[in-house]
Amino acid sequence: MNKFILRFKAGILLCLLAMVVGTMNFSVVSKATEAESSVAAIVVVDSYTVDGGPLEAGKDVTINLTLHNTSKNSAASSILMNISSATGFIYPSYGNDNQFFIGTISAGGTESVSIPVSVSQYYNSEAVDLTCSFEYISLGVRLSNSATIVIPSSSGGSVEVRSINVSSHATVYGDSLLSINYGNRTADKITDAEILVTGNVTNDSRVIELDDIKPGKSYSEDLHITFTQPGDQEIEIVLTYTDNDGQKVETDLGKFSVEVEEEKTAVVNNENEEILLWGGRGIAAVGSIIALIAVIWYIKKR
Repeated sequence: MNKFILRFKAGILLCLLAMVVGTMNFSVVSKATEAESSVAAIVVVDSYTVDGGPLEAGKDVTINLTLHNTSKNSAASSILMNISSATGFIYPSYGNDNQFFIGTISAGGTESVSIPVSVSQYYNSEAVDLTCSFEYISLGVRLSNSATIVIPSSSGGSVEVRSINVSSHATVYGDSLLSINYGNRTADKITDAEILVTGNVTNDSRVIELDDIKPGKSYSEDLHITFTQPGDQEIEIVLTYTDNDGQKVETDLGKFSVEVEEEKTAVVNNENEEILLWGGRGIAAVGSIIALIAVIWYIKKR
C-alpha cells in the first residue's frame, strides 16, 4: 500500500514537472517569436522628388522614391512594389508597368527607384496621391505593407509655380528656351526672386533675376539659358526669394535633360572662292570679246 502511494505521488510530481517545463518552453518560444517579430524589416517611403517640374494635366514626369528599411537588424529581400492612385489622375507612362522589382534592402539601408508616370488630361486638383504597396521576405516570413504620399501640383510658399518647361534640344552657346508660369498668392510684393540653374551653362544663365512679383498677379515668361558643352546635359532649376516673414525660400522646380548639339559654323574654302572669282572674270571677258566681234561685224556689213 505504501509503495502504491509513493508511486502515485511520484507520478504526480513528474506530471507537475512536465507541465512546468512545457510552460517554460512555450514562454521561451513566445518571447523568441515576439523578439523576431519586433526586428523584422519594414519597408517605407523615406522621401521623393519629381523630375520634369510640377504636375500638369497631360504631362509626363518621373517620380524618384527613396525607400528605407527601418529595421536595424534584418534585411528585406525579394521586394516587389506596386503603385496605384485612388484618384486615378496619375498612372504608369506608356510601355511601363505598375509593378517594380526592388530586390534587397539591407538592415537600415535605402534604395532608390524611378517611376515614369503620366498625368491625366483631366487632372485639375491641387495634389495627387500615390500609394506604394510592398511585398517582401524578412526572417523567412513573407510580409507586406503600404505607404501613400501626396504630391502637390505646384510649388508651395508665397510664389506658386504652375508650370515650367525647358526645350529638349539646344545648341552650344545658343539660346535655349525656359518657359515658366507663376504667381504671387500673398498680399505682399516679392522683390528678389531668382531662377538658379545648375549644370553646364554660362555664368549669365546660372542666376536669372525675375522682375518684382506683385500681390495676386500671375506671370508667364520665356527666359533663356545657354549651354557650354554638347551631349546629353542635365540641369536642375531652383526658385529662390525672400517671403514676407523675411525667410529665404528655395523651391526645387525639378531636373531636366537637354540634348545639346555642337555649334555649327560656316567653313569658307578660300581656294574654291578664288577659282569661282577668276572663273566669273573669265566668263565676263569672253562675253565682252563676243560682243565686240558682233559690233565689228555689224559695222563692216553696213
